[in-house]
Amino acid sequence: MEMIVIYLDAVNKSRLRQKTNLPKSTLYSALKHRNLTIKTLAKIMHASTH
Repeated sequence: MEMIVIYLDAVNKSRLRQKTNLPKSTLYSALKHRNLTIKTLAKIMHASTH
């Protein structure tokens, strides 16, 4: 989880939101509270590989 947090701190949040098709509030809440659901985490990881 620590590696994911480091990655998320480094990426462009706006671009990530576009690639994941997640609502802005969902993405920012997940990043702020570091409480990702499996579904949100899967979308972020999938978007980061493409």
